[in-house]
This record gives sequence, C-alpha cells and structure tokens, in this order.
Amino acid sequence: MLRFDRPIVFLKRPITVISVAEALGVKPFELMHDLIALEVFVAPPQKIEDSVVHALGARIGVDFRIDEGGGSSKSFVRPILPPPPPPLQERERPSAAAEEPEAHNLPE
Repeated sequence: MLRFDRPIVFLKRPITVISVAEALGVKPFELMHDLIALEVFVAPPQKIEDSVVHALGARIGVDFRIDEGGGSSKSFVRPILPPPPPPLQERERPSAAAEEPEAHNLPE
C-alpha cells in the first residue's frame, strides 16, 4: 500500500544491504538489526529479494521503489516536503487612540 506521508526511496538492481544503507544514508549494520528482526539473515554484500526490501521498508517507514533498468546506476531518495504554510491573514491594527497613553494617567 502506498502511503504519502513516508519518503520514497528508488533502488537499482542488484539490491544489497549495502546499497539500501547507502540510499538511506545509514550504516549497513543499522539495517541488519531490522533484517534480523524480520528473520532474514544475510551478509551486507549479499543480494536481497524484493519481498525482503518491501518488508524492511514497512518496518522502517520507507516506501521502496525498485527500478528495473535504464537511467542512473545510483539509488536516491525523493525527499518529502512539508505542506506549504497557510496564507497569512491580515491582523487588525489597533486604533491610534489605543496606542496613545491617556493624559490623566501621566505623572507630572
């Protein structure tokens, strides 16, 4: 299921733990913990299957897209940009009388 609140990471084949870690900007051993929790035991340079990549993405909150061919050989992340802020509403300016101190409260 595609979720729009998670970053999308595009991966090129062959997919290894090292290539996924590089695409995410983390060390391979950080992903190994999540893979072991999924009962997937692989070495960092070993190829991993698409189903494992998608299960890993569901666990860490990332949508992985696997590119079948063509284009660059590098994996990359499409950043999720926050929504634009709502337009500013003009604030009511205080009247000139409210800004001036009253004459009877001034010390002499």
